[in-house]
Amino acid sequence: MKIILYISNFNPIGGVERFVLNFYKRFPETIVLYDNGNPSIGEKINWHKIYNCDLFISASAWGQSAFDNIEAKIYIQMVHADYRVLLEGWKFEYKKHWKTTHHICVSETVKKGFEEVTPYKCDAVFYNFIDDSIKPLPKHKNDILRLVTISRISHEKGFERMAKFAKLIPVPFVWEVWGNANTGYAKNAIKDFNFKGITNTPHLEIAKADYVVQLSDSEGNCCIINESLQMQTPVLLTPFPSGYEQVEEGVNGYRIPFDLNNIDWDSITNNIPVVKEYKEKTTVKDWLKFFNFALNNFHMENKLVKVRVLKQITNGPIGSIIEISQDRATAGIDRGLIELVIDIPVKTAEEKMTEFKTKTTKNKPLVFEDDEDFKEFINKKKTK
Repeated sequence: MKIILYISNFNPIGGVERFVLNFYKRFPETIVLYDNGNPSIGEKINWHKIYNCDLFISASAWGQSAFDNIEAKIYIQMVHADYRVLLEGWKFEYKKHWKTTHHICVSETVKKGFEEVTPYKCDAVFYNFIDDSIKPLPKHKNDILRLVTISRISHEKGFERMAKFAKLIPVPFVWEVWGNANTGYAKNAIKDFNFKGITNTPHLEIAKADYVVQLSDSEGNCCIINESLQMQTPVLLTPFPSGYEQVEEGVNGYRIPFDLNNIDWDSITNNIPVVKEYKEKTTVKDWLKFFNFALNNFHMENKLVKVRVLKQITNGPIGSIIEISQDRATAGIDRGLIELVIDIPVKTAEEKMTEFKTKTTKNKPLVFEDDEDFKEFINKKKTK
């Protein structure tokens, strides 16, 4: 089973990037392709090349699409964000590539939003993997409250909110922020924090903290929260919907209201939760089961049909006849790229004889006892 996983922009820190890295660790035979960035794995995509595989997974829904450079049996689009929020705040409208056969969402929240604002269905909910080679480190009691944030530094990640939150903390504290400060927004936002730069070992910083702070406007399935709970470090987070799938109030973290009013400082400072062992919600077996279903059952339910290419596409030159799934054929026909080829079957002599036998006379079927009876009937017709 050959898998190709594509990411458009491979940033130094980010949830989609963590998804790609941790997926690759579980499926090391995966070929990782990227367009921009300087990752530790993978190869830069060659836009003049066609890649072949069994399963293609696009981790990116924006940036340059790689679908047209891939020939696969199954095409999966990952959905990492709450598309309701993207539509309302960013005016982002998802446009399904015509080759796409399946959508996988990273949380129930993402599934609900995706199916609400697009006409497509989510075929599976698979939560993000953690790096399972990392084990929790011993927790040491800190003299003062120790906070850490590891995040892409952008508005939706709540940095203005975090700056206000810092001014409200009623006890001595130290708060380290890790991220990429290349953008103009980031360079301004980090002025309010003890900014440390980019880390390749986030688990070490998380292990030293009393809390990881994630005061985002929204999240799909926040990787850093999973990694925090993996290191048995509780989380302070805003009440974005997907967070309720990760954090239980008072058990492995506390929620901070979006408006920062009525914060339960007594619990936060005097009752730091002792986080139990982290258990992943999605396993390698879950992915494999889905892959096997998609490869073996999808095309049984979505039969291949023959189509003629009308406009140049990567599948074949104009005028060529190719076989694709009914789902893809419908999308291609709608776009005027292809037309359906209808095969007229050539009947054998035996099929013609059977067909003749079943023809009706005055709405009643002709019935013959045996072939001799049928031959006698034919001879009588000839003599007439």
